[in-house]
Amino acid sequence: MTGNSQLPVYQSVSGLSTYNYIFGGQYVTGYGPSRIANPDLKWESTKMLNVGLDVGLLSNHLTMTFDVFSNKTNDLLLNVSIPASTGFNTVLLNSGSLTNKGLK
Repeated sequence: MTGNSQLPVYQSVSGLSTYNYIFGGQYVTGYGPSRIANPDLKWESTKMLNVGLDVGLLSNHLTMTFDVFSNKTNDLLLNVSIPASTGFNTVLLNSGSLTNKGLK
């Protein structure tokens, strides 16, 4: 099993950004949340299985290779759309899984 450590730093906590707006007829700068906190955010994880067989016959004049593989990734990191009424367009979630299987 392997993990995807490409989770950007501090994405599980809310952050602050500066916002400019007009208040009382003057241009001012304020601070507000830049993303929704998700304390349950974690790395993607992938379970892999790869089985192969190499065969050589007639002093390796005839060779064959046979491979079977299966990869399953869980907790995919996705920016999921959320209602604009929250003040944000997306939130980063562990959402979904992906399976890759093959014969070669």
